[in-house]
Amino acid sequence: VEFRLEKEIQEAVDDTRSWGGRAVVAYPPSGPQRWRYWEGDLRPDGIELLNLVSEFKDAGFRKQAAAALFYPFTEYALLPTLSAPRAAGGRWDELLRRGLVAGYYAANAHGGIRLARRLPLPCPSYEAAFQLVGLGVDRSFAADPLEAVREGRFFSIVRGAGEPQEFSFTADHDGTRHPAAAAVSAPARLEAVVRTRGLRTRLVLLRDGRPVRESVGPKISLPGAGPGAYRVE
Repeated sequence: VEFRLEKEIQEAVDDTRSWGGRAVVAYPPSGPQRWRYWEGDLRPDGIELLNLVSEFKDAGFRKQAAAALFYPFTEYALLPTLSAPRAAGGRWDELLRRGLVAGYYAANAHGGIRLARRLPLPCPSYEAAFQLVGLGVDRSFAADPLEAVREGRFFSIVRGAGEPQEFSFTADHDGTRHPAAAAVSAPARLEAVVRTRGLRTRLVLLRDGRPVRESVGPKISLPGAGPGAYRVE
């Protein structure tokens, strides 16, 4: 069977859905390959907030050289080349105002990169890339992780910075608990829980891209949350 995408962006998104796929905006909004179409009709299923290789390319020669030097000795050598995806996060917030959109951390590994765009290096390897960033899925989807991704029941993680034993983000409305990846009527009580071993945790709750509450510890909550698109970091 041959599939041909429409030339109009949103029509291509709709076609992808009709074939049972997920339409995800690839590449954060930076670099020469960045996604450039952000018109008001764009309603994808997801957006790539961060990818390992693009971050490395944008990190600058000093950080690139340091990562290449220490890479043979630790799988965490690439961590200093990563930064908070503020620009992509802003685009995500913009899309969330139009509907539910999932946010992904990605590897974009192709078996190596070029240092300063010239010297080829066999890093990050596929193994290192997939160990460093990933998605944590809702445990109720343990038998079918892909279904969790399709339903938006997952969280994105940089594993080298610390991996939780538990993460949950829920909304309670009229006595019913809903997962975070759901449209919930206001007012609702929001709660996020992150449990770790030996790590101090800072949680930030955002509404429409702006912080509304911050907490140091395993839990953050907001009773009586009004209308808006909420996410937690």
